[in-house]
Amino acid sequence: MRNLKILMIITFVITSTVIGFAVYTIDTLLEPETTILPLEPETTTTPLLPETEQKQQYSFVRAWGSEGSENGQLDGPEGVAIDSSNNVYVTDVSRIQKFTSNGTFITYWGSYGSGTGQFDGPRGVAIDSSDNVYVVDTRNNRTQVFASST
Repeated sequence: MRNLKILMIITFVITSTVIGFAVYTIDTLLEPETTILPLEPETTTTPLLPETEQKQQYSFVRAWGSEGSENGQLDGPEGVAIDSSNNVYVTDVSRIQKFTSNGTFITYWGSYGSGTGQFDGPRGVAIDSSDNVYVVDTRNNRTQVFASST
């Protein structure tokens, strides 16, 4: 007999988004000649939501921006947030760009560096109820907060 520890990871998914997971280990005894085969991925799923909620459809509305470093152009956008006036903030390489909800460029701030208002890999951006902008500045290992100017 040989002792085998089996690790099971169960993932909970709703509409292609992982909402949690559980990890279990199971100890079992096997005969020495037992062959263990890899499992095939599960191909059936059990619906977690009513059918009407599972088939929500989206249609394309608009896109904006082109590759580059000029105002309104994007060179590696990673984060997006919307303020109370529906303006859109996009993290982009070493700056934050602000657009109207239709994609018209409004302004930007930031440059490459580690000083106040500078960024090295801004990734996440969030906006609070007072329209303060929170930027996760990844490679500077910090979050910077900017007060709304309106």
